[in-house]
Amino acid sequence: MSHKQQNLGRVLVRRARPEDLRYIMPIERASFATPWSEESMRSELSHQDGAVYYVVESDGSVEGYVGAWMYSGEAHILTIALAPARRGQGLGELLMLTILGHAYKAGCDSAVLEYRVSNKIAEALYLKLGFRPVAVRPGYYTDNNEDAVCALMDDLEDRERQRYLATLRHQWESDHGWTVVSVG
Repeated sequence: MSHKQQNLGRVLVRRARPEDLRYIMPIERASFATPWSEESMRSELSHQDGAVYYVVESDGSVEGYVGAWMYSGEAHILTIALAPARRGQGLGELLMLTILGHAYKAGCDSAVLEYRVSNKIAEALYLKLGFRPVAVRPGYYTDNNEDAVCALMDDLEDRERQRYLATLRHQWESDHGWTVVSVG
């Protein structure tokens, strides 16, 4: 039985708090060649103006996080990461659906993000959600000078887009058999 068919239990999605840093930083360091500093992440988790972060918990353990800045009607998705043992289980999609839902409720009509040109897993998720590539940023990543794809969802407030994202959320819950509890 694949992980998409078995019931993996209860999943809690909630706003991140500064005390989550002890779980977030190991995930950050395991996920990125140039991880954010603890000081930078602490500032983000203090809910500075416009910063919104969510974590996903399973069995009482923080398994991943997503963060965005929300300004002037746009959500700039800054980061998303999962614990290595939890990758490939759909939690990234759940986090993205959560942050996009928050952005919509906050009045954002668009969302933007960047990803490495070599990250085909992220690309597939972002395309599935409805982002479209709009530009390439040469040498964006400082660790290896890799280019970034800038992707945009400029119809977040559209009724059809919201219907589609709700369908994805419902399908996610059906496919994974998890009970999702959202807080915040």
